[in-house]
Amino acid sequence: MKANQMFLWTTLIGVLLYNLLFWEQQWGLNILLFTGFVLGSNFFFFREESQQKAYGLSALCSFLLAIAVVMSNSAFAKCSYSLSMAVTAGFLMQHHYSFPLYGILNTFKKIAYLPANIVNAFERNKDIFPSGHRAGTILKVSIVPLIIVVFFFLIYSSANPTFNSYASEACERIAELFTKMIGYERLLFSLFGLAIILVLTWRLVLPISTRTKWRHNDNMSRSFLKFKSSLKSAWPDSMLKLKEELKTAMICLGLLNLLLLAVNGLDISTVWFASGAESAPAMRMRVHYGTYLLIFSILMAMAVLLYYFRGNLNYISNNRTLKLLAYGWIAQNCILSMTLLIINSRYIYCHGLAYKRLGVLLFLILVAVGLLTVFFKIKDRKTLYYLFKVNTWALLILAVAVSFVNWDYRITEYNLGIADRVAVDWDFLFTEVSDKNLPLLAAGIKEEEKTNHLSATHLQLWTKQIEIRSQQFFHKQANTDIWSWNYADFWVANALSQQKSKHR
Repeated sequence: MKANQMFLWTTLIGVLLYNLLFWEQQWGLNILLFTGFVLGSNFFFFREESQQKAYGLSALCSFLLAIAVVMSNSAFAKCSYSLSMAVTAGFLMQHHYSFPLYGILNTFKKIAYLPANIVNAFERNKDIFPSGHRAGTILKVSIVPLIIVVFFFLIYSSANPTFNSYASEACERIAELFTKMIGYERLLFSLFGLAIILVLTWRLVLPISTRTKWRHNDNMSRSFLKFKSSLKSAWPDSMLKLKEELKTAMICLGLLNLLLLAVNGLDISTVWFASGAESAPAMRMRVHYGTYLLIFSILMAMAVLLYYFRGNLNYISNNRTLKLLAYGWIAQNCILSMTLLIINSRYIYCHGLAYKRLGVLLFLILVAVGLLTVFFKIKDRKTLYYLFKVNTWALLILAVAVSFVNWDYRITEYNLGIADRVAVDWDFLFTEVSDKNLPLLAAGIKEEEKTNHLSATHLQLWTKQIEIRSQQFFHKQANTDIWSWNYADFWVANALSQQKSKHR
């Protein structure tokens, strides 16, 4: 069988598999099975591309994220999985890239050019479809074995009741599947699945990229920088103007270091070694408003360094002072990040966990990676391509690690665990957190009944909410198949059932 014919049959099998796994189902075990099919098909048909490091790493991230969806079933895990699969599909098309953003852009290109490429593929591969004469020959060769197999199938079904029951059930499921696929909605669903499979497993023909090769190098090239500066008068090549730019950069970074030194000095004395805790409104204002300003200042600090070390200042002989000022600026931004970490940690300690507070912690991890890569960019004369590539890979790897955690459960567990010293925000836990915390909420309400921290009205309200949401949860689970199975929902269903049996 020709490769094109094998790919055609694999695509048709993929469409059937997509229908079986996802029709009227939620994400769960089906995502893991579908990912295995896609990655396996890519490895079978595109061995060379699949063995490239960038593709291999993105495929590994996608597979791990599929496992994370089965384990935690969180919205973050699903979003991260979708982006990772987009990166993987883009690297399959142009495997010489190693920048994840390029992979995502290539996937959007694949989607845009998909109709045109399907038409071109049919025109180039008309021979993979049998002609009238070949179709007649295939039919003649197949009809006799088919009749014999059907004859013996009927005999075995009549002689063996157990085999007959399983065979009848299988035939009914197959007939039901094909009957549903004929429907309008199922047809659109199948076409959508076909498009997804082609985007993920097909190396489509796209316009040749016009990006120059230097943008894909990690290390700077001085010859290119000289050529570039000769083209633009704004970046002159003369040593006089280059030295003027060096002086300007040193003055700017020197003043910025002094300014940030004063800010950090005040923060260390008032935040790091503060004798008493701030009031709740002041802390909330500092976290919600001050955090965004600090984040913006750190990003702008990186932008300043990237601007001054964009070109020939990396190679000028007397740039040691400029580099030391840059290293000092990076170190002081690390101190600023530590201040933000301390403020956010205290806010979590005093008021509990929430999504934005967790988001600040994750952002600080990325800031640490970003400052470290800026340091190596200056020290080893790396390109912006290197900087963005490393940081996007760090973001993807961090997303994989975070996706394995059931944050709805952890947030609820932590907030209920500190109820003896912090008032529980029941409204947040009921309205903004998913059903994965229902067993913890039910147990928490029972504890509140003993301690009398809540009024009778609130106890009745929250108890009624738990009953309604539990009924909705079990109704939703009853309408799904084994393909939607995930550990998070499985644990919730078991925990709620055990709680009900105890209170009967």
